[in-house]
Amino acid sequence: MKRWVCIIMFMILSLSLFTFAVHADVGPKPAITIIAKNMPSEMCYMDLLIDDNDDEYKNLDDLSSYNKDMIEALKTYSMDGWRPALTTGTHVPMTGHLLCQIEQGKCQMRYGYMGVPDTFKIIVVTESNQMVVSNVIKRKAFSSTIYFDYSSGRAYERSIITSYLIQMMFTFVATILIEGLILLAFRFNLKKNYKPLLLINILTQVLLTIVVISTMITRGSLIALIYYFILEIVIVIIEIVLFNQYLKEHSKTRRKIFALTANVVSFIAGVINILVNVT
Repeated sequence: MKRWVCIIMFMILSLSLFTFAVHADVGPKPAITIIAKNMPSEMCYMDLLIDDNDDEYKNLDDLSSYNKDMIEALKTYSMDGWRPALTTGTHVPMTGHLLCQIEQGKCQMRYGYMGVPDTFKIIVVTESNQMVVSNVIKRKAFSSTIYFDYSSGRAYERSIITSYLIQMMFTFVATILIEGLILLAFRFNLKKNYKPLLLINILTQVLLTIVVISTMITRGSLIALIYYFILEIVIVIIEIVLFNQYLKEHSKTRRKIFALTANVVSFIAGVINILVNVT
């Protein structure tokens, strides 16, 4: 038993050091994925318009590799205080690219990190200097999927319930796989303990999803992020208590160490996944 615990704790420490070496700012990050259709066949740049008149934008990527005329068209766009975020800069960093990779009239763009706006428009400029601007979108999900039709300029967000159910499903499956392997590493019998493993994770994932959805809708992404961190700590405590009570076999100490190890490894795996997607 001690040998397995030492191996797992070494893995956790290694993953932690690797994670912090890659990026010091850990945790979930907001994201916007835009699925566009009816796009033109010529080269296009897509940006997010934000309602911000401030002139001091500290976070601006190098735009020298882009088409100068198209960048200038974006930079000079100003309508009722709206301006392009990636092209003119943001107060808080936002990741993303301008160039649309169009295939059969469709493309997918992703913008991430803490500079992702809660309220925005989509702007597209073409090589022939055509420009299309969408309606205002007020995103409701922490990780939003937006559908955009270039021909009409209409954009809408996928149902928040659908977004979070999909997100919860993937998170749940990944968590079960990780915690199931750790359960075996701690020499618990999976056949005897799969029910508490499934039911406890269903409980905590539903709790987390409900809190994040309601907070995102009522108070925005920043507060939702804060609540997420707080609730993650609460969930660790809940799982330690529940696994200690409902797991079969072995001592209470081993059950508690399993619950703590499983949560830490799951969290680190999630952080690494986030870092891969935003760097």
